[in-house]
Amino acid sequence: MGRIRVLVRPSRPRARIVCVGEFVVVDVDEPPERGRANAALIKLLRKAVGVRPEIVSGHKSREKVLEFPGMGDEEVKEALLRVAGKCPDQGA
Repeated sequence: MGRIRVLVRPSRPRARIVCVGEFVVVDVDEPPERGRANAALIKLLRKAVGVRPEIVSGHKSREKVLEFPGMGDEEVKEALLRVAGKCPDQGA
């Protein structure tokens, strides 16, 4: 099962996958209230990768670990790199 670490930045002007590095940095346009940011994150990543991810840790944190059933780690990263570029070495 493909597993990635995600850094979520809620309440942004637009939803987008910013970059892929140690963390996949994702902006969502929903606030971190009542699971709205998590739902927006799952919707955005499902659209980008084609598989619905599951949050396995960090439900109430900006740093999360997600799993993509039926995919490997590299497969998930390659799919996300098609949508976003690599993160600069200095961080996101």
